[in-house]
Amino acid sequence: MKKRILSAIAGIALLMPCLHGQSVVYKEADSISTGSRIAHKSIQIGTGAVATIGLTQLLKASVSEMRPDRSDTRSFPSRHSSWAFAGATVVAEELYRHSPWWVLGSHAIASGIGFQRVMAERHYPGDVLAGAALGIGSMELGYWIGDLFYPAQLRSLPQADNAQSASLALATEAVIPLAHPTDEVHFRTALGSRLTLTLPFSEQFAFQASAHLQSTPLMMQKRCFDILNSFGLTLGAQYRRQLSRRWALDASAALGAMRNLKVHYDCISAGSFRADIRAGADCRLTPALSIGADLGYRLTTYSHACSALSLGFITKANF
Repeated sequence: MKKRILSAIAGIALLMPCLHGQSVVYKEADSISTGSRIAHKSIQIGTGAVATIGLTQLLKASVSEMRPDRSDTRSFPSRHSSWAFAGATVVAEELYRHSPWWVLGSHAIASGIGFQRVMAERHYPGDVLAGAALGIGSMELGYWIGDLFYPAQLRSLPQADNAQSASLALATEAVIPLAHPTDEVHFRTALGSRLTLTLPFSEQFAFQASAHLQSTPLMMQKRCFDILNSFGLTLGAQYRRQLSRRWALDASAALGAMRNLKVHYDCISAGSFRADIRAGADCRLTPALSIGADLGYRLTTYSHACSALSLGFITKANF
């Protein structure tokens, strides 16, 4: 129960729009001495790195969880993921003002590292999500502490209008199963990734195409006996309502199909149909970059229809 609670807290933390850049950007270089900037960055990144190492090691020492490959009991949390997402946070903090592709690129690399750890059966998705939350949260803590020492280096965000626009968004998801293939074979919380192209055809409505990747542990008698890896495509529509110049809400629905790889079980078909509905919110940090989160419900056919909830953390480049 302790491990499940920690995984849930970590997953929720990951899905919060916690980039520190949401509230501040830096003054121009000609108003700040080089020594002051170096000291500021050293405190921010150094404190974040120490917090990432310390919290990750503390949890590894205090939580005993067998790895999926049963090699040892140090599965929770994923050290690789905590470092990967801590590094992605530094890249995002330092470069998000210049281009949104730095943010999406670092997010994609960190997510790829997390997927590799799950597909290699070294970690459960919950371990990766917890590591990601630790990395993001620790580095954001470091940036916040650094700003306490150098408050003069802060100013307001640039002007931005969060109106409907074409975009490419990357989401990292926790997929929580509500039903299972059989009474004997159960799904465990899965790690998902979603790349979505949005093309508006009015001020409030848009067409969406999404590519999906998902890794799901298969459990029998509380032991992981395989990882189900799937990829697919969905097509759908989005409704969007702008709340303010920075904030907007959206709802979407989509239909598509998934391909399940290396299927050796009668209860898992090689192909699955999929239906999704989602609702979310996002904040426009700059004219070209938004971050947000969404909650979704999906039905996927295996031997029969299985439902699941999804929680997603999103970075989005606006065109």
